[in-house]
Amino acid sequence: MKKDKEGNYHLARKPLILITVGALLFGIMLSSTWHRLHTPIRPLFVDIYNETDVIIPSVVIEHGNINTQEKIQAIGVKPGEHRVIALNHQPKLGFSIKANYSGGKESEICAGKFSEKRYLRASIWPYGIYITEIR
Repeated sequence: MKKDKEGNYHLARKPLILITVGALLFGIMLSSTWHRLHTPIRPLFVDIYNETDVIIPSVVIEHGNINTQEKIQAIGVKPGEHRVIALNHQPKLGFSIKANYSGGKESEICAGKFSEKRYLRASIWPYGIYITEIR
């Protein structure tokens, strides 16, 4: 505290800045903790990447566990297009991904069974689907 010429006390600039920065950091930590406690699980992301030179009419991802079964469908994936799909699923449990090419051809694999990563890329080629761990 500083006393001015009139005898009034004022908070000096340096302690005021320290209190403001401290309160801001405390607020950020508190909101981060609250968010972590109220988020059920972190999602598993699958980046669908069309490596072909034609539109893929649909890509279907299916996964499940004891209580639930989920099916996600990406429609009309253009050549060179990336689509990131978030799965409500834990790593290492696996999921199936099926590319339905035009003309009735299909390619399907079971992926992610041995991966602990939460971000996988599914590269779809004319001759199959390949999974790569990203992070």
